[in-house]
Amino acid sequence: MREIVQAVEHHSVQKAKQSAEQAREYISERNRLQMNAIYEVIRLCKVINEEDEDDY
Repeated sequence: MREIVQAVEHHSVQKAKQSAEQAREYISERNRLQMNAIYEVIRLCKVINEEDEDDY
């Protein structure tokens, strides 16, 4: 974000756009990885729940 603000302050619209796009890509990838992690945690919980049910 700092890069975007600095680019705007220096009237470099192209640099600001480039920095914003890089930030968007980074956030998008991080969100994708987090969603995958959530999916895996849910799968693990289901496996654990099934094992607990088998114990009864």
